[in-house]
Amino acid sequence: MAEDTEINNVIDFTEHKLLRLESDAAHEGDFALALAIGDALTRYKEGSVQIYFKDGIPYLLVPPDDEPELHEES
Repeated sequence: MAEDTEINNVIDFTEHKLLRLESDAAHEGDFALALAIGDALTRYKEGSVQIYFKDGIPYLLVPPDDEPELHEES
């Protein structure tokens, strides 16, 4: 039973950090960035992307099936 409690108490720091970055961007007036971070957070919570941080900057990993077509067929 203690094991279940430990698992339920795990905090998703990725979500927490993205929420903070989104808020900071909005407060600084960079609404385009805030919207982009919000979109990334939504996709992260849906499980359609993975997010990792390097030097405090978030990067998205998009599975190949999710990537938009780069070139239109003629």
